[in-house]
Amino acid sequence: MATPLEKWVEEQAKLTKPSRIHWCDGSEDEARKLIEIGIKEETINGHPVFQKLNDKNWPNAYYHQSHPNDVARTEQLTFICHPQKETTGPNNNWMDPTEAKEKLTKLFDGCMKGRTMYVMPYMMGHPSSPYAKACVQITDNCYVAVSMRIMTRMGKIALDRMLRGEAASAGLDQASPPLAEREVQVAGLHNGMAAAIILGEWHFPEAMIAAIRDHYLIDETATPLAQLLNLAAGETERAGHGLPGETGYWELSSAKLAGAGISEGELQAATARARASFEALRHVVG
Repeated sequence: MATPLEKWVEEQAKLTKPSRIHWCDGSEDEARKLIEIGIKEETINGHPVFQKLNDKNWPNAYYHQSHPNDVARTEQLTFICHPQKETTGPNNNWMDPTEAKEKLTKLFDGCMKGRTMYVMPYMMGHPSSPYAKACVQITDNCYVAVSMRIMTRMGKIALDRMLRGEAASAGLDQASPPLAEREVQVAGLHNGMAAAIILGEWHFPEAMIAAIRDHYLIDETATPLAQLLNLAAGETERAGHGLPGETGYWELSSAKLAGAGISEGELQAATARARASFEALRHVVG
């Protein structure tokens, strides 16, 4: 099932008609590949998007020449498109939103023919901040994609936030369709898989890596540690510290308790001890 974000991207692709669509993950490897594409394939105004500079004088540096018409903004072409003209202010241009959308739809029709559409999920603020917003931008310029990686937190971390927001706003607080499966559909891996890759690079014990990877989607093959992590995440969610869209993963069941080798009473006692330790720590930190 396509997510609202995927549907929106499909709508923009139908309008702009790119030859291909690339979802940016913000990785170092991707950045290198995009620079290579900018050197060998993509052009702007007849010039390569990137030209490599002398490594001796400017190591790992590239020259980019933008299009003469490509400017951040010009005052005469900047419009506030709000239904109420009086909200525009005395120093701004105004255009009716319906008129603006009609004009821009015509301009964007087929504008990416023969090019790649880059889909860039990104966040400007720190991911843990409640004020940080996950956004998405599309472009047909690999220079923009490379630059957005430098300026923002681009890729899975933003995409993950958007998927969770969609699940919460749509009331999808059950694992149907599982959020982890939606993450795999869009990003190629879910949170547990990403964490397992990182732990593997850091040479954590294999048992811990497997438990982290599997604790989202518990099945008959899940290890006792994975079951225990799932139960612990449930207690965290019930304490009010969970993430939107994940409630369906953490339901308390006799099967999970049996798989983890723990009773419900033991789980509640451990939860109480953890809560007391957390409160004591919070008191010390202030």
